[in-house]
Amino acid sequence: MRRQYQTIEMYRIIAALICICNVGNIVSVDPLAEEYGKLVFSSLLYRHGDRSIENTYPMDPYANKSYWPMGFGQLTLTGIEEHYELGVWLRKRYSGWLPEVYSTEDIYIRSSDYDRTIMSAEANLDGLYPPVEPKKWNQLIPIHTVPKLQDNVLAMSEACPLYSQELEKIQNDEDVQSFYAQFSSVIKYIFNNAGATMEEKSKPIYFITTVFQALTIESKFNYTLPDWTKRIFPEPLTTIAIKNYELSTHNNIMKRLKCGPLLKDIVTHMNEKKHGSLNPNRKLWIYSGHDTTIYSLLNTMGINNNLLVPYAAVLMIELRLNNTGNYVVTVSYRNTSIHDPYLLQVPGCDSVACDLDQLTEVLIPFIPNDWDTECKINVKNNTSELLIFFLGVISAIVIILILYAIANKRILHYGKRSYYYTF
Repeated sequence: MRRQYQTIEMYRIIAALICICNVGNIVSVDPLAEEYGKLVFSSLLYRHGDRSIENTYPMDPYANKSYWPMGFGQLTLTGIEEHYELGVWLRKRYSGWLPEVYSTEDIYIRSSDYDRTIMSAEANLDGLYPPVEPKKWNQLIPIHTVPKLQDNVLAMSEACPLYSQELEKIQNDEDVQSFYAQFSSVIKYIFNNAGATMEEKSKPIYFITTVFQALTIESKFNYTLPDWTKRIFPEPLTTIAIKNYELSTHNNIMKRLKCGPLLKDIVTHMNEKKHGSLNPNRKLWIYSGHDTTIYSLLNTMGINNNLLVPYAAVLMIELRLNNTGNYVVTVSYRNTSIHDPYLLQVPGCDSVACDLDQLTEVLIPFIPNDWDTECKINVKNNTSELLIFFLGVISAIVIILILYAIANKRILHYGKRSYYYTF
């Protein structure tokens, strides 16, 4: 373990020195500025880097922690390198616009409360803000987070009863059931060979995704997968896993509750920037999240490509001021280092450079006014319905008892000195 971290530090030092030597040669290379307008504000959402397994299946031969010296669910050396390189790439894209010296007035970084996302943000910032002088420490930059169970923005794991209700409901949807029905024998095969417990079988979507993630990570580590997996991995397990990801934002209610808080954050910041009310008046807002975060946001915005989100993928939502004085938004998705970012057009927008007001109007249906209240609407409704139900049952019982008593002439008798009941 000590040797691994020594290697990491050596890599950082070498990479930093390379950046220092070349920093003077870097010029702004924003490829969209000339055609769509100068950059004003940017929101970045990226996935963490390469990691070890976190959860796995009962019969996994690599479930022992001896196979994962970095720990379960932790960032690997490769993951650190991926995000450092992404940070260097972002520095090149934003050089001349984003100052080389960190300032809280320029940038804000939020991460989900996982080691791998926090560490990814740290590695990324090392590349984004290399030392400005030789033999100087990298700039120390704060990374903000909230506890997992209170995070409805990045981890998207804060309890939302209405969302849970919708998720359960769509699993009974005819089209959804039809999709999984075609893989019923595959799912049964996985259950049997992976050693699924009764509890795991009761949550098939979660379990199948867990198996898929474990096999994907173990294959990246060049571990020999069990023979039984050859029939289902990578296909058709990958196809099933992608559908599992899609289900989290399957309908508009789920999109609003799952991605609404994140969308609200992004759209609010851009509008505040436009109207001069963003305080501090920052340039860059970074979110360090997960594949589910990016997939859900792409799906909610209608620009999902139905592909898995790779490590260190980044979605760039950039506010620009064009040559006519209008504020427009470009959305670029970088999911590989061997291809330029893909410029995406949000459905409902007239152009890939979408007018900010138009984009806001398109996304408003997915932005809740009060997320907490909306999440608990079903609880109030269910409570009222339950109360009405029980009152109805009690009333019916009373009526039946009265009718029964009358029918059997067991009524209240009144005497001169006393009264009594006969049943």
